Amino acid sequence: MKKIVLLFLATVVLASCGRDKEANKDEAKKEVAVEKDQYSVVLEAIYEKDDVLKVVYKLDGYWKEDGPIEFKVKGNPLAQKLDIKIPAGVSLQNVKITLSTNKEQKTVKINTLNIVNKGVFCFENGTLYGGYFDANEGLSWDEKAVAFVLNHDKTYPPGLGGNAKLEELLPLN
Repeated sequence: MKKIVLLFLATVVLASCGRDKEANKDEAKKEVAVEKDQYSVVLEAIYEKDDVLKVVYKLDGYWKEDGPIEFKVKGNPLAQKLDIKIPAGVSLQNVKITLSTNKEQKTVKINTLNIVNKGVFCFENGTLYGGYFDANEGLSWDEKAVAFVLNHDKTYPPGLGGNAKLEELLPLN
């Protein structure tokens, strides 16, 4: 009888230890998932017409040109917050944004532009993005309208690309 009781106790102890290990593994997996980078390019902008933005990012020193991230915008005369998510786990090094693919879109007004990772902002004030991004030949600045004028007839679609100053700030931790 003693042997049966001891055997029963040993089985219970071993079984409960195994469950604790499985629970600890599940908790560790959840913690790892929380720690992954989750970058976003966040703009507050006015798009008068429906449009599609495209974002390409730099990873491990190379631009990920194949399969840009596309973000649809519904035309609106009021400013909209556009939150363009970069794939989870990507440690962003730089970013290029095609601001418009709609040839009927003539201007875009960007009030703020920021890069965010897990709640950490690249710039204290999103209006200070100008020194960190360079406009390509498809963009010009209209001082009077305080907006970008889009020219879809150039070699590249109108867009902004992060410069060396932006690369110094990234990746955000």
